[in-house]
Amino acid sequence: MPAATYNFSIEKGTAFVISFEYQNNNTAPINLTNWAARLRWKENQTDTVRTFLTSTRNAQYEFTIQPLLGRIILKIPASETA
Repeated sequence: MPAATYNFSIEKGTAFVISFEYQNNNTAPINLTNWAARLRWKENQTDTVRTFLTSTRNAQYEFTIQPLLGRIILKIPASETA
């Protein structure tokens, strides 16, 4: 999967969930079993760059893969966006 740049805003104090689906030309999901993904983002207010691998699960963030669905999911709780 090629790297991509996405710009989006997260409303302060709200839970945020975004998923990306890797599909073939027929829109069927590509099996991501044994794959890993990396996510990097830059926070506008502090210029802090954060990097996560798909095995990241902690109190602040969850970045996971649903391999059979070809889906990569990022979850940020409201407590972190506050």
